[in-house]
Amino acid sequence: MSADGEISGTYVVNSYTLDEETDITDYGNYTKVQNLTNMEALNQDGNEITFHAEEGKFYYQGDMENAELPWDFTITYKLDGNEMTPEELAGETGSLEIIIDTKKNARVDSRYYDNYLLQINLSLEGETTRKIVAEDAAVAEAGTAKQVVFTGMPEQDNHFVVTADVENFEMDGISITGTPFSMAINMGDTDEMVDQFDELTDAVDQLNEGTSKLAEGMKKLDNGADSLKSGSAQFASGLSTLSGNSKTIVNASKQIKSALNTINKSLGKADFSDLEQMSELKKACETIASSLDTLSSGLSQLNKGYSAAFSALDSAMESIPDNTISEAELNKLLDVCYGDDVALSAYQKLIEQYKGAQTVKETYKQVKAAFSAVDQQLPTLKEGIDTLKTGINQMKSGLDGVDTKSITSSLNSLKTGISQLSKSYSQFHSGLKSYTDGVDTLSSSYKKLDDGLKEYTKGISEAADGTEELADGTNEFAINVEDLPEKVQEQIDALTSQYDTSDFEPLSFTSEKNENINAVQFIISTDGIKVEEEEETAQVEEKESFLDRVKNLFQ
Repeated sequence: MSADGEISGTYVVNSYTLDEETDITDYGNYTKVQNLTNMEALNQDGNEITFHAEEGKFYYQGDMENAELPWDFTITYKLDGNEMTPEELAGETGSLEIIIDTKKNARVDSRYYDNYLLQINLSLEGETTRKIVAEDAAVAEAGTAKQVVFTGMPEQDNHFVVTADVENFEMDGISITGTPFSMAINMGDTDEMVDQFDELTDAVDQLNEGTSKLAEGMKKLDNGADSLKSGSAQFASGLSTLSGNSKTIVNASKQIKSALNTINKSLGKADFSDLEQMSELKKACETIASSLDTLSSGLSQLNKGYSAAFSALDSAMESIPDNTISEAELNKLLDVCYGDDVALSAYQKLIEQYKGAQTVKETYKQVKAAFSAVDQQLPTLKEGIDTLKTGINQMKSGLDGVDTKSITSSLNSLKTGISQLSKSYSQFHSGLKSYTDGVDTLSSSYKKLDDGLKEYTKGISEAADGTEELADGTNEFAINVEDLPEKVQEQIDALTSQYDTSDFEPLSFTSEKNENINAVQFIISTDGIKVEEEEETAQVEEKESFLDRVKNLFQ
């Protein structure tokens, strides 16, 4: 071929290995034939060539005109990015790029293209060529030269590129050989590898089952979070109601305290010789009894609302699972999510909400005792108020039927009792005031906790949705890998069969009439790129010709 890949001549060397002398008939569309073994003439009649050959090796050459190869070759040269002809490139300096394209020639029997391996060899002089880059090629030292060898597989078009920095560029011709592809493909025992894929599918099934259970658990957690949200709202509402009633309770208690003080002062100044003041005492008792009744009613509402709210909160808090997820389980789940942005986002939300849930539950455990104590003390407080109210009413009833002649000593005792009651109730009123102030503070503070629980339940809901998506993804993954072992085995079989040419039978390149073909190989050489020099008068040692090199291939 010319240096750019155009065919300039085709020669066929036919080689025979004979066990005895014989007459041979061969076929080929030759323009000329030549005996390469001895001086005997060959007989050519159209496409039929006949001759007599001795035992051993016999060669003859046939020249073909307008012959086509199974491949089309295009060789392009660029210097500093500019395309150049081989003649223009000779002796130039710069950044060189050689592009070799091969593709199927549809006009030639495709069995060569489908079964033959191409080997393309470039020889670049090391003294004038630097920084050689050739992807997908083998580069080797050959004396002072660098051998760049590309390999083209059967059934493939190729695009090969070599780049280098050159100075006074020259290059020998490019050598290309086309030979039947032959490679021993030993895949070994693939059963073990396929069995490992079976283990993978089993692991994916387990993972799918685990994520499904996780999704179910997250759904339950989401429902529990909704209950927690509802219970917290009820508790916050109860605290708000309690806080709203605190002022009424404190005012009623304040009236009782004031009435007791008034009674105590009145009794201290009272002249029991004049029992007209007894009517004022009855009125004071009525006022105290009424105020105690208001206080008892308020405490009853408070106890009922607080108990319901506390029960709802406790139930909601208990619905948060105590299950602890190990670091290994988290890492395994993270590995599954890796590479899937949706699953990874759901995983991150899930971890945040899991930690938040555990923090909320742990905080509640620490303050639960205080909430429980309030729930237990409110009935006791109401019972004390009711007992006091009963005593005041009994005292009022006793005053209605009192005998003025016999009560003087009793009134002195009453005076002492009222004085003690007034002092004790002052302490009770101070405690009640502190309690209602605490309820107000708790109501205000709990609103922040309730808002946080709303955010928590929202995050749990998002995490549950993400976990459901993750479960759907792992389920789809499990379905896709279900028949993975069979697919892997199919791919192994396909890869081995792709380059299995054991069924290829050599065919004659020159005529379909030729039989008993042992091998056909193509040897292609392009013109070199040389700087023209003046003819030297000195005798030059004769070099081996291309034909000699072809003949040597068969020896």
